[in-house]
Amino acid sequence: MIDARIYVSHTKACPVLGNDLFVPLQAGRQQADEALPDMVGDDTGDHISDRYSQWGELTSLYWVWKNTQHEYVGWMRAARLLSLVKGGEDGALEGFSQRSIRHYGWTLAGARSLLKHYDIVVPRAYDVQEITVLQEVETPHALYVREGGTAQEIALLLRIIEELYPEKYIHALEFFYGYSMRPWNLFVMKQELFQSYGAFLFSVLEAFKSRHDMEGHIGCQRHNWTFLAECLLNIDIIYRLAVEPSLKLREQPILFVDGNDLSFDRRKVLSQQAAHARAIKTASPKEVEYGGHVHIVLSFNDRYLKPACATINSILTHTANKNDITFYVLHDEGLSQSTIHRMEDIYEGEVHFYFIKVEDNFVHKFPLNRKHINVNAYYRLILQNMIPHHIDRIIYLDTDTIICGNIIDLWNFNLNNNIIAGVLDESGIVCSWRLWGAHMNDRYINSGVLLLDLKQAREKYGNLDFLYARSFYENDVNITMQDQDILNIAYKDDIALLPLNWNVPSSAYYRKSAHSDGDYEGRENVFSDQERQDAVNHPKIIHFTGKQKPWKFNSMHPLKALFWSHLRRSVRLSLREYLLSLNNAITIKKGEVILRRNRDFTTLFSIENLKRNS
Repeated sequence: MIDARIYVSHTKACPVLGNDLFVPLQAGRQQADEALPDMVGDDTGDHISDRYSQWGELTSLYWVWKNTQHEYVGWMRAARLLSLVKGGEDGALEGFSQRSIRHYGWTLAGARSLLKHYDIVVPRAYDVQEITVLQEVETPHALYVREGGTAQEIALLLRIIEELYPEKYIHALEFFYGYSMRPWNLFVMKQELFQSYGAFLFSVLEAFKSRHDMEGHIGCQRHNWTFLAECLLNIDIIYRLAVEPSLKLREQPILFVDGNDLSFDRRKVLSQQAAHARAIKTASPKEVEYGGHVHIVLSFNDRYLKPACATINSILTHTANKNDITFYVLHDEGLSQSTIHRMEDIYEGEVHFYFIKVEDNFVHKFPLNRKHINVNAYYRLILQNMIPHHIDRIIYLDTDTIICGNIIDLWNFNLNNNIIAGVLDESGIVCSWRLWGAHMNDRYINSGVLLLDLKQAREKYGNLDFLYARSFYENDVNITMQDQDILNIAYKDDIALLPLNWNVPSSAYYRKSAHSDGDYEGRENVFSDQERQDAVNHPKIIHFTGKQKPWKFNSMHPLKALFWSHLRRSVRLSLREYLLSLNNAITIKKGEVILRRNRDFTTLFSIENLKRNS
């Protein structure tokens, strides 16, 4: 029977996966304030735990290399684990469950069934642009430099490899100037391969350390020492495959594990929303600051009529200030006159609309380089020309939002001499690094919910068309998030941050598990656990970001019922829409119709079952 162990490196307290296969290992325990519970420390036996402040989690990898002798050895990280079953895709989990442990083969029996066929298990080789999202970064060499390293450091690493391991030198060049890499230094491999890799890795790093001090050298997503280790694993694998053609290598998906299991009560949130809507019916209007009237800008076409109605209805449901609100709809020929007349009929006597047609202008030359995005996304960059010039402040909303709080509270938000306010974007750290590198800021915001002081913007920057055009053309090589990037560039030093409650993305509620469909909605930990806990249970605006649109069959967003409850005010639901409004999700694939209700999975019928029963 195969003897295998996988050591999981931890740097902070979080849910632990420990069983007959996985061994939780605290990195840098000698320098830690306290020993993490239920873990082995990397400060026993032969160790370098005292180097943690410089070498990061490599101290735990060193400990595994020097102190274990299993037939197969693995090293992974608390937030990143390799699946150990064949098939599947990269995804994410919110904590661990017996179900997910079985599904991903995270037991000794599960590992044995895979490892008996292979010598080494690693992630697939990703195109570098998949890892970095930077258009101009195509090679590992360029990625290392962009992450905060230098070309001189790569040159030094190559010289050391040339001196110590000349047989691997050409393979090192092949890697650094190639176009792909296996990220995060995750692996399971036979002991003899691991011992060889460990000797290569730490002898090269020791030689590097003796010639160059990188203390405190930190990139955006990676500590530079651990990044060098990633590179050296890639080089070692390339070399091994070249000299040992019979080596059996298996590429496996990466599972990103969210270590914080936040409590969320869907029924309680829905009940709170219903109670707030009832209370508003007898409430007095709030004082409206900053001019005494609220100006809300939207932009959509015929296809987004229903989502737009749901957004508008959610605003009106949760405020007693209907008479103090005006909507401005920026549109092109994609919004037909019949749709405009229909909306005027729906909201006649309830709230006032201005439908403003956008003619050809400079934003029509900007690229549409993301799926599910059309030119309407750019119209927030020209609203200053479209709405009456005397309007000093506006709220801009995407029409995949549902307002759960009083919009007057957002309007009355104090910008404190800033020009624009928004919520930190879920991928804001990477986006900011992509735009500015070492000069990144910590205020990259999502553009789906914005509060903008037009008067102050004009006073500081003059012609805003010129500001936005300059922001685009001077940075176009780095722009991937379209209007959102442009706004963050234009107002980099003028951004006020709204609490997460005012723009709660799908990723706050949704993770890709073994049984879910659609892409994982990535999220960085830019918010504290308390902020996230408060936002998911007390949202003021829900933003159905990514593929988790509530009107889609396979949407698993737990609060999509709010969308349907607000849409009902304007339209009659079809049978399909009624089923979805009950918080169901329907998927038709591989001969099955699968009905999901509140994340419980039930197969209604399958083609194979029908064949067997006929």
